[in-house]
Amino acid sequence: MSQLIGAVDCGTTSARFFVFDEKANVVAQYQKEFKQTYPKQGWMEEDPDEIYDVCIECINGAVEKLEKDGKYKKSDIKGIGITNQRESTVVWDKKTGKKLHNVIVWPDTRNTGTVKKLAGKHEEGVNALKKKTGLPFSTYFAGVKLRWLLDNVSEVQEAHKNKNLYFGTIDTWLLWKLTGGLEGGLFLTDVTNASRTMFMNIETLEWATNCEMKFNLFLPPQALKSSAEKIPVLIYLSGLTCTGDNCSEKGFFQHRASQKGIAVVYPDTSPRGLGVAGEDDSYDFGSGAGFYVNATKEPYNKGYNMYSYITEDLPKALFSSFKQLDSDRVSITGHSMGGHGALTLFLKNPGKYKSVSAFAPIANPSNCDWGKKAFSGYFGEDQKEKWAEHDATELIKKWKGPLDMLIDVGTGDNFYKQGQLLPENLTKAAEESGNDKGVNLRMQPDYDHSYYFMSTFADDHVDHAAKYLLGQ
Repeated sequence: MSQLIGAVDCGTTSARFFVFDEKANVVAQYQKEFKQTYPKQGWMEEDPDEIYDVCIECINGAVEKLEKDGKYKKSDIKGIGITNQRESTVVWDKKTGKKLHNVIVWPDTRNTGTVKKLAGKHEEGVNALKKKTGLPFSTYFAGVKLRWLLDNVSEVQEAHKNKNLYFGTIDTWLLWKLTGGLEGGLFLTDVTNASRTMFMNIETLEWATNCEMKFNLFLPPQALKSSAEKIPVLIYLSGLTCTGDNCSEKGFFQHRASQKGIAVVYPDTSPRGLGVAGEDDSYDFGSGAGFYVNATKEPYNKGYNMYSYITEDLPKALFSSFKQLDSDRVSITGHSMGGHGALTLFLKNPGKYKSVSAFAPIANPSNCDWGKKAFSGYFGEDQKEKWAEHDATELIKKWKGPLDMLIDVGTGDNFYKQGQLLPENLTKAAEESGNDKGVNLRMQPDYDHSYYFMSTFADDHVDHAAKYLLGQ
């Protein structure tokens, strides 16, 4: 039985379909051009529906040639690859399958003003995202083309508002159509195409959160003095169901932070409004429950990347927008799921944070119901090695060097009683790895899981951070 491979080659002006044998010889091919339009000077567009139709014609034409002499059958083609004009940008409605605009082809320069606007928001100018994405702001790349479409095309704006917007380069459009479109078509790309969108981290090969993220910021009086030196930062990570509002309104970190001259940042707990199926079905998974990890399992890998957001995206936005903050002096704390986040981010990134503390943290998520549900959904049930990479009890076993964790847990906390927090597992692992002197677990009599508990001991946690941020 012959084993053949097909390849769709969708170029700038034409499409071709090749069929290769086991030795990479071309045994059949078909090519056809499609139309380009130039609505204004510097603009270049193509019809995505025509591109797809031409690709189908090329596939059928090549298969007809393949079967003509009887040596091969179309069933001998065991797979198809796609190569394409990488930066050309397609937008369509995922509910109707209809295009929202013509393809903006890669040489198009209509977004010159968009580039200037984006560059003007950052000290680094056009290179603001280059370290993460490998690319400068340029008319060339798909992300900037998408920004222009969102700013200027009402149909795109409406689809985005209604969470019906699909965006991609040509490969994503063709793959979605070829695998069924509205009847279960796959909305995917590969890293080589993703690397041209400006949405992928080229170091981790992961997407950003793919949505606007909000955070709250408390600036102490010292930050408002014109001659003040830069002030340090304490990041507070919230627990399940919370936003950046909850602790900023009820945690009372501001009291001691204002005395010490420390800014407090309160990020959100997950992406919002991605439209991922099931993300709003429960309080302990999906919206409000990002668990500070980068999801690798479909469909949550499309934006549930809270680890990268907290460690990379948030600091970049924060320190570029608030010049009075000191990016070299940052500590981290958190509550419940956020306590888990604080402990794991600290242990995974030695030296990134000056100190760490936690209130009622989910200290061993691999062994509690909350963690098992989250890790199964974000990583997969069989990915236990990945689970361990985001479990403080596992991470502390590998810790080398000085350690000073402050952890408060209330003995009246129902979640502690239910086995969701498991702080003793953390202290046991610390003892077995010789790190027990670095974990100060304080069991606070009768306190529960609420903000009353946190506000009572908030000053202690700010003081703990101040020891390392200010040397006090």
